[in-house]
Amino acid sequence: MSLSVPSKYLLRHYRSKHESLIAFSNANYYENKLLTFPSADDLNRKVQYHYVPGFYDKGKTRTNSFEADAIVQYIREHYTDPQRRLRSLGVVTFSQTQQSLVEDKLQALFMKDAALEQLANETAEPLFIKNLENVQGDERDIILFSVGYAPDEQGKMFMNFGPLNRNGGWRRLNVAVTRARYEMHVFATLSADQVDLSRTSAEGVAGLKAFLQFAQNGQLALRVQDMQQEQAGLARTIAQRLRNRGLQVKCDIGTSGFKVDIGIMHPVKKQQYLLGILIDGDYYYNARTANDRERVMPVVLQSLGWNLHRVWTMDWYENSEKVVDAIIQKVEWLSQQPDIVEEGQPEETLPALTPIKQQIETETSSVPLSAVTQRRPYQSQPIAQAPHASSETIYEPDNRIRIQQQIKTLVNAEAPISKSLLYKKVLAAWNTTRTGARLEAYLQEIINGTGVTTTLHHQAFYWSNADRTIDYYRDNSIEKRSIEDIAPEEIVVAIQEAVTHNLSIEEEELIRYLCRVFGFAKVGKQIDNLLRYAIDEAERGGVVKREGGRVKIG
Repeated sequence: MSLSVPSKYLLRHYRSKHESLIAFSNANYYENKLLTFPSADDLNRKVQYHYVPGFYDKGKTRTNSFEADAIVQYIREHYTDPQRRLRSLGVVTFSQTQQSLVEDKLQALFMKDAALEQLANETAEPLFIKNLENVQGDERDIILFSVGYAPDEQGKMFMNFGPLNRNGGWRRLNVAVTRARYEMHVFATLSADQVDLSRTSAEGVAGLKAFLQFAQNGQLALRVQDMQQEQAGLARTIAQRLRNRGLQVKCDIGTSGFKVDIGIMHPVKKQQYLLGILIDGDYYYNARTANDRERVMPVVLQSLGWNLHRVWTMDWYENSEKVVDAIIQKVEWLSQQPDIVEEGQPEETLPALTPIKQQIETETSSVPLSAVTQRRPYQSQPIAQAPHASSETIYEPDNRIRIQQQIKTLVNAEAPISKSLLYKKVLAAWNTTRTGARLEAYLQEIINGTGVTTTLHHQAFYWSNADRTIDYYRDNSIEKRSIEDIAPEEIVVAIQEAVTHNLSIEEEELIRYLCRVFGFAKVGKQIDNLLRYAIDEAERGGVVKREGGRVKIG
């Protein structure tokens, strides 16, 4: 017996930080139902096709050594450039044999250049080399593709593309082409016009042809309904008035169901928009909730680099000239700014989901999504060792005031600070490493006399402010704290930041992200438990809500 179950689509996408990176899959596999947002540099495509002269060695090795050489050369140049190597790299090949060849060639390079190997493998997100069948679950800032398949040395083209010819091959392609956060680079000897769909019915091969067309052309083919869309409405009227005033403008910017109504071109940076205009039209009212319209969409667009200006229909009909003048004034003001960034809007940084080491070096996501982050390094307060410090002199009455002052100094500088970390630092100043029941009671008595406030979770955390609130979180780049020493209130700030800038995140992905943000290599049982506890706290506080395995803005 079979049941007819309606299909449900993921409605929002959080990984890719540029709409062009998800546009292909959204159009070909999600029926354009995935809600994505255009970036301010929407004209600058992040999917690049690199033609590689050569051939596919079908008869012997079943590899393309020319593409492998091009990939390895890109990797070498990437990691030898101090700026470029701030982005993490991943390589996806279309076959296991091509993966092995790239690995072998890269290893040969590393044998000659040990420093390069260290740069590639000792970053927070090391370089990976995988193939279509094992890349699911991985992501990197930049993904390099080696198609491998191409005409052979005699110029004969076979329609055998390995995993793509099998049932479900399109799913493997879809997974592979959605692994990048910032850029995709397609290295191929093959071009789209060499894929003959009359010789194969495989959906995966059809997907490959469409993907190559997308990569080569830099944009999706327009659908008939898009071309026939009536060029009318308020957005077109405003756009024409702005053109009459000498501005270059475009309408309906974006590739999904949500679009920026009008974009005013940057006068210097031709691949970027200076100002986006949002109108209370179809895109506005199609948003599911008022929260989406008034909060989520503007926040996400600003995180993607947009300067925004609202136009309300009633204002336009009451005094259209005043509306146009206001837009012109804003454009003129933005044009005079040295960085062309509105006050309060973030400059471009690395992403929210970028590993912590890279984020700190540049700011620095991914946080998040090229937005202002509440992250900062943990500032450790040094405490001088007391004269004649020992496990005996710590109890001397004259030293109580000194210990009390040390505690106040630490809490003022490092709050919220865990009980275990506070004790560790105080005891280090007294040349003592172990606490027994007597010493713990003694320190607690002194703490009670300092006036610091406390929150209780899996252990006590001490605060210098009475309301016990915090609007930032601290990474482990300087002070290496265990997960038990990070206050849940601090983790909640990181959760709120990630969810706000990504709209919604799968809970498992959020756990992995938080693990990276706080500098932990992998999610162990204790880390998992405490991060989920922090998500519980965020949900209880109305910061987020859980829905269908995802964490969303509360």
